[in-house]
Amino acid sequence: MAAAYLYNGQFQEAVPWAENALVQNPRNNSARRLLAASLASLGHSDKAAALMREVLKIEPDLTISTLQARMSYVDDRVWKTYSEGLRRAGLPE
Repeated sequence: MAAAYLYNGQFQEAVPWAENALVQNPRNNSARRLLAASLASLGHSDKAAALMREVLKIEPDLTISTLQARMSYVDDRVWKTYSEGLRRAGLPE
């Protein structure tokens, strides 16, 4: 659900779903990325940056480019929304 909300620009609604996913599975880096992007899009840059540091500890080679290649199936509009949040959270190009 977090992804669906984020992809539709409903960042506030995405946050509790991503947080819940992390409570259920603290190793869920996809949920961590979704939470970071959502928080960054809401202007919570400190929390988003802290989460992105955790993401990069788990996936040190992750960049916008490598993630886009992994998510090539995603619609351009959806990718734009997601990647803008990830950039704001500090994911490198």
